[in-house]
Amino acid sequence: METTVIAIVSSESLYRLAWLINQQVELNLSEAEQIKIMHQQRKEIHSFFVFSHTDKEQKLRYSLIQNKSEHGPLVPSLKQIDYFFRIDSETSFATSEVMAKLKQIREIQLLQIVDAKNLKKGESIFSINLFYNIKDGFGPF
Repeated sequence: METTVIAIVSSESLYRLAWLINQQVELNLSEAEQIKIMHQQRKEIHSFFVFSHTDKEQKLRYSLIQNKSEHGPLVPSLKQIDYFFRIDSETSFATSEVMAKLKQIREIQLLQIVDAKNLKKGESIFSINLFYNIKDGFGPF
């Protein structure tokens, strides 16, 4: 599986940004199960909201993931990033087309492809399991 992650800076709420992306990229991002991570030092569970859309025909999964919560960022080394737009694909995928469409959303101040090699050990947005409940329509392609 090939994964591409795009970092997004936007002052819009997650719900509003999901709606804007749905309109521009022609998706149907909807609220999915939250990502829950145990903070080892503080012994607290941190939750991050996710909106997701699966295109079974194209074998693509799009996920808009909140990076900031009341307890801190999902990816501490990228704490200035508000959201991640993750694309999981079983086939080759033209990221440039999605980037071009996202760049047209004026409420997005910054878009940047995240390079997994530049992330610290243990904080990779690439390795987070985003295979949600099958009953919700998310799961293996």
